[in-house]
Amino acid sequence: MNTAATTRIDEIAADLRSIKVILGFALVMLESSENYGVTDSQDGEMLCDVGQVLTDSIRRLGMYSEELTWGEVNPKNSEGGAA
Repeated sequence: MNTAATTRIDEIAADLRSIKVILGFALVMLESSENYGVTDSQDGEMLCDVGQVLTDSIRRLGMYSEELTWGEVNPKNSEGGAA
């Protein structure tokens, strides 16, 4: 693999780590906050817990960032050769 490609992969990995830290902070804030949701105006029953939806989405994003590999970044070049 050439140096430019290796440098770019390192930059992408650093960006993903930064995003993961930000998402982790958001996750902690959501889990420690009150429930925010859409309620039924008739009886006050919560129809959609927005905080839970966001929390689940952030967790999925975190899992995807951990699973990302070079082959997924550039499937045509998964062996490290020239694309």
